[in-house]
Amino acid sequence: MKCNLEKEKMVEKIKGVPIRQKLLIPMLFLVIIENLLLVGAIFGSRLLSYVENKEKAIFYEKVSNRKNYLENEMLTRWSNVNSTVEEINHTAQRLIDTNVISLKTLDDSSEDCLPLLEKSSSKLINLMRTNQVTGAFIVLNTDNLETKKEKGVFENKPGIYLRDFDPSSIPSQKNEDLLFKYAPKALTQSMNISHGKTWRPLFEFQKTGDYGAYLYEPFQAALKEANPEEINLKDFGYWSMPYKLYDDSQKVISYSVPLILNDGTVYGVLGVEISLDYLKKQLPNTELIDNEQGSYLLGVESGKAGDFQNILINGMIYSQAAGNQKTTQIVQNGEDYVIKNQDKIMYADAEYINLYGENTEFTNQKWAVIGIVPKNKLLVFSGRIINTLIGAVVISLLIGIVGAVIISSTISKPVTRLIQHVKSIRLSEEMQFIQTGIEEVDHLSQSLKNLNEEVGDTARRFSRIINMASIELAGFEINRKEGTVYFTGKFAEMFRLEKESFYDSFSDITSIEMFEMLMKKLKEYEVEEKAQKENEVIYLIPDIKPHYLRLTLNDTGDYCSGLVENITDVVIEKEQIEYERDHDLLTGLLNRRAFHRILKELFLQGEATLKIAALVMIDLDGLKYVNDTYGHTYGDQYIKSAAEVFVESVPENTLISRPGGDEFYILFYGYSSRSEIQRYLDQLEKDIRNQSILLPNGDPFMLHLSAGVAWYPDDTTDRKKFTQYADFAMYQIKRTVKDQFGDFDKEAYRTSQKQYNKEKD
Repeated sequence: MKCNLEKEKMVEKIKGVPIRQKLLIPMLFLVIIENLLLVGAIFGSRLLSYVENKEKAIFYEKVSNRKNYLENEMLTRWSNVNSTVEEINHTAQRLIDTNVISLKTLDDSSEDCLPLLEKSSSKLINLMRTNQVTGAFIVLNTDNLETKKEKGVFENKPGIYLRDFDPSSIPSQKNEDLLFKYAPKALTQSMNISHGKTWRPLFEFQKTGDYGAYLYEPFQAALKEANPEEINLKDFGYWSMPYKLYDDSQKVISYSVPLILNDGTVYGVLGVEISLDYLKKQLPNTELIDNEQGSYLLGVESGKAGDFQNILINGMIYSQAAGNQKTTQIVQNGEDYVIKNQDKIMYADAEYINLYGENTEFTNQKWAVIGIVPKNKLLVFSGRIINTLIGAVVISLLIGIVGAVIISSTISKPVTRLIQHVKSIRLSEEMQFIQTGIEEVDHLSQSLKNLNEEVGDTARRFSRIINMASIELAGFEINRKEGTVYFTGKFAEMFRLEKESFYDSFSDITSIEMFEMLMKKLKEYEVEEKAQKENEVIYLIPDIKPHYLRLTLNDTGDYCSGLVENITDVVIEKEQIEYERDHDLLTGLLNRRAFHRILKELFLQGEATLKIAALVMIDLDGLKYVNDTYGHTYGDQYIKSAAEVFVESVPENTLISRPGGDEFYILFYGYSSRSEIQRYLDQLEKDIRNQSILLPNGDPFMLHLSAGVAWYPDDTTDRKKFTQYADFAMYQIKRTVKDQFGDFDKEAYRTSQKQYNKEKD
């Protein structure tokens, strides 16, 4: 009770002029003025509306640019078939005039059309190469397809259908990158072009029960004309909706035009196809908005305005939202166009592609490139503006506080003296304050005295907070003035130390001398190569599960603080990135860059390291056949099967690399004789012949490869020639016997170089 009375008496003595009366009014005045100004700036202008419109305009411009690009590709590149059509028409007319072919038997199942198809095939290939399309075709027909269709008669038609799955790649001189879908057997044999298991000698309309739109639409449109020989091909060129050929999994669109003789006889169509996979690459949704939050839709508007039939969708945002819907409806919402048939409102911009001229056969089919982004993603910058304005409000409040401080500084000298007195007191000392006569200041003095009693618990509370964090953290602070070091609770746990061995578990404080001893003990765990900054130390702590710790120091002179973080996940992720940089993801072998880097290092070390070495360059035979016939999944199995044989059949110190595709490098080095390496090569060749993969039908497909070997130092001591010779030896085997190992032949190499120089001159 006595203590309570003393406190009451002390309170009675704390009297004076309230400082609140001198500070409250100016502070409130400043805060009110600032907030009024900011509110007027935000709501009195159209800043947010302007920013939103600007974001929309950028989005519209991106869609428009992409539309212009695609329109240019479709009109000036992919559909540029006029010259080819003229050549084929001229060829057909000449063959008819010389009685080599006849219109009466041109489109039946006989071989009468073969002369025309043979002469047209090279033109078709050139068309594919020039226009960079995924396919090209000719279908021969002299019948009225509408009449046939009304009678329910569907006949197979002769022609050619060629495919190139990657038109952007460098064309093969021997057309090894092409594939026949439809063509007479005699033609496929004479041209030496591969064909898959779905190849057919004729276009099989009987099985589909429909003449494909790529044939029917342009052919019938030309047939309706009174003088078809005078028509403009572009007016009768037809862009089809997506379709699949019989027995094919590849979805495509096509552009086709009628083939017309001088007398107006329509005898077929010529066209090019674009696979939807290839078309998707022309519509990169990543350009619309960050983090792939947008989608491109290619659609056709053939009826009601704003109703589009979906051709393809590129982008998960709208692809997931659309689901199995085959159409998309775009409606006007104020000044904007949106898609409202989804859970989320999405902004849409439809840019029409001018594929057809006015008043032509297919004018009513309006193609469009449609950009789609969620509303909340499109206006993300507006959100940032709002956040900025909120920040401005906060700054305004701070200005008010600073203003209050400036005003109070002239009348708060007692407060200043109090602060100076507080600064002079050590935390371990008891606080004693002199009465100032100002009620608020004296109350503040009493509060500081009470606060001093709680300061001893602050560090422990901070330590407990750190211990509760989801990230493993610990820290310490060195006080050089007092010669002490403070630790948080998890410090010992993270370093796997006995806590009581170096500081008092209650106070969490130790001496600088003990701290120095501790740092010397931990020095054996330092990992120097992992540190990236001068004030940073990385430790690898051994345990059942070893972990990495990063110590970051901040030294200000009298005080030095350190923060310890568990960065095990970061280090592991970095090591994984480094591994993926140097290794092929499919096989786990070294990639091209890593192999050549190590090879360069070995050659710099010279003969002392390499001794007798052999470089084997390997090219898998049959990979293209497996990919084309059974798909890339089995092609990947074929590659991995080869890699497994290489790894299992050679010593551990052997370098094995997959630079790409169907190529492999194997480097044997450090041997005292060629015979040692030759035994491994013989074993490798034997193991290869026993390796196979299982095809979908259950049959094994044996591993086949061609390999060339260059020897160090017998063939050369130059690194570049070493790889060049091995490459030459491999291609010598591939061009001759195949499926064998062969050493580098200097005489054959010299002969080839002479021949090359001769041809060059």
